[in-house]
Amino acid sequence: MSTNKKKKRGFPSAFTVLAIILVLAAALTYIVPSGQFSRLTYDDSTNEFVITDHDNNVTTEPATQEVLDRLQIQLSLDKFTEGVIKKPIAIPGTYQRIEQRPQGFLDIIKAPVTGSMDTVDIMLFCSCPWRNYRNY
Repeated sequence: MSTNKKKKRGFPSAFTVLAIILVLAAALTYIVPSGQFSRLTYDDSTNEFVITDHDNNVTTEPATQEVLDRLQIQLSLDKFTEGVIKKPIAIPGTYQRIEQRPQGFLDIIKAPVTGSMDTVDIMLFCSCPWRNYRNY
């Protein structure tokens, strides 16, 4: 009797899928054009909006609802003054093409490490000890 069994091919592991996605994303940096929006942040110490364009030129505007309306940002001023929005937001209609920076082999190797370092606070929060204790 011969034991000629065909191996079943299962779905690849999660790390294999992530590696494939990482390589595809790096390949797309050669194809997809690069661009950037101007960004708006709120400075609570001066009560001003700080606008940074695609060349990293910085301008300031008074923090008023009229400025938000003029920039076509459909948010309430209260979201900024109360601290609900802390991160920079894109300003609609300000997209500019920038120089393309394709990712090479070394960038692909460094990407998981860099990503882990940038999100370590989230990973630690999700693995907090008190989350493992459940009340039944």
